[in-house]
Amino acid sequence: MLRACLNFHYKGEAPPIWIPAPSKPRDTFLTKDDLQKLLRHIEAPHIRLFVILGVTTSARMSAILDLTWDRVDFKGKTIDFIPPGRIKTNKGRNIVPMNTRAQKALQEAYAARLTDNV
Repeated sequence: MLRACLNFHYKGEAPPIWIPAPSKPRDTFLTKDDLQKLLRHIEAPHIRLFVILGVTTSARMSAILDLTWDRVDFKGKTIDFIPPGRIKTNKGRNIVPMNTRAQKALQEAYAARLTDNV
């Protein structure tokens, strides 16, 4: 971004800028034991549901936060992260299958729901 701004200001005659090399890719991941430990320490039910949906669906944070109950299909065991009327972007949202852990967590949350949002 800085390079683009300087090129625009100096009309392509910008001074050279040193950019550090990209960092090495991370090879760490959440194991089943790590997930169990994390879930044991989460007390708030809405945070627990958020983590479960994030891990089981790989959905983006905004997709999970936008999710409403009318797009959760318990019979078909699917979650539709595509809100009605949403313009399709490169950050695709999908209809994803619901595994047993997500289904159980969503059923508990549905029984205690106070709003239309999950």
